[in-house]
Amino acid sequence: MSLLLPIERWLVNLEEDIDPGCSSFWPRASALHLLKEETGQDFGYAAKRWREWLEGAGLIPENKKGSG
Repeated sequence: MSLLLPIERWLVNLEEDIDPGCSSFWPRASALHLLKEETGQDFGYAAKRWREWLEGAGLIPENKKGSG
């Protein structure tokens, strides 16, 4: 987790794909707030739309997990 960019960490928290005991854990509402503040975009809690937009904008690398 430590190798992720801050914006990518926020997205992972929005996707709820992180252990709450992890030092990089953020509540979803906080992650959403930070994503909106950093990007000026607002896709709400639609993590898939966030990921697509962030990847398309070149702000995060493409998801290596495959489609889903």
